[in-house]
Amino acid sequence: MFGRAMEGAVHDGQEPRSSAGPELLSLLKGKSCFYIKELTPLLRSQIERVLKKGFELYQSRGWV
Repeated sequence: MFGRAMEGAVHDGQEPRSSAGPELLSLLKGKSCFYIKELTPLLRSQIERVLKKGFELYQSRGWV
């Protein structure tokens, strides 16, 4: 879901990078793949923030 939330926001013309911090974005490989070797509290909070925004986007479209 995380990758799809990011990818969905990209394809809809929205900018998911505004909610993802630079630490998380540095781990982005491609459109929706992240290579996370160590889950720090900072990365966890950034992931939670992006997931929340992605879920809200899906809810607004009636997809969930």
